[in-house]
Amino acid sequence: LDQIHQVSIRESFDQYSYYRKKLEENLSACFGVSFGVNHQIDTLKLTLYIREGPEDYIYQRLKREGRGGSITHTDHNIFTYEISVFDGNELMPWIKTFIGRILSFESNNNYLVQKFYQDIYTMAKLYNTKE
Repeated sequence: LDQIHQVSIRESFDQYSYYRKKLEENLSACFGVSFGVNHQIDTLKLTLYIREGPEDYIYQRLKREGRGGSITHTDHNIFTYEISVFDGNELMPWIKTFIGRILSFESNNNYLVQKFYQDIYTMAKLYNTKE
């Protein structure tokens, strides 16, 4: 917005109602602002180790920041977060904040799975360099 120099009022946009309706229909499948490149839904499944009791704050954070994803208590100290969104890539920085707790990451989008595990591999190499 800081680059806008001038605004002028023009005729009304006759397709506003159509696009507003489409937005409202699709908003629940947006994690951030993206509707994805190909408008297909990415399903992501993140299995986390969270110590029940002492680390309940992590579970609360997952609920608070998870934007409508479902959280299932799958075993003692094991929780699974699942969400379907237009652009799963938007979740990647947030998902990586759970590093050290992530037991598995799955998606119907192979690119996201490869990117996640490649990023983990690259990060591990940074810590395992011998000089």
